[in-house]
Amino acid sequence: MTTNNIATQSSGDKIADEFYHIKNMKKYDDQFKSCVLKHINNVLDKEEWKRLREIARISRSLERSLICNTKATPEILVNDALVHDGLYLKDIPFEKIEIDKINEHPVYYFEGEGIYVWANGAETYGIHSIWLTHPAYPPNW
Repeated sequence: MTTNNIATQSSGDKIADEFYHIKNMKKYDDQFKSCVLKHINNVLDKEEWKRLREIARISRSLERSLICNTKATPEILVNDALVHDGLYLKDIPFEKIEIDKINEHPVYYFEGEGIYVWANGAETYGIHSIWLTHPAYPPNW
């Protein structure tokens, strides 16, 4: 549909398009988890891991039914915490560093927050994310 020469999508088309992008993201799950694990195991300070896991233990959870696995290894946490969020990268207001690339697009880590994200393009709807504070919100979320 066009209004004043500006193309617009109906809400049904927009929802279908967003669902397609998120569904299409699953094929990158293993690559994203691998990048995150490599960073946790080889770069992330062990004290920072402990700090973020303590936040997971004592802070407000995403859902009351979610319980923090205090003994989770990085491998277990990465598998449990991976989500496909309906956001754009630009929607996350924290300082980020590039830690790797997938499909020529950067994988980011938000220092101090324990958030890893990746999108298949800067303007692509839908991101992969892993919070090291899972199931709790990151410190400044």
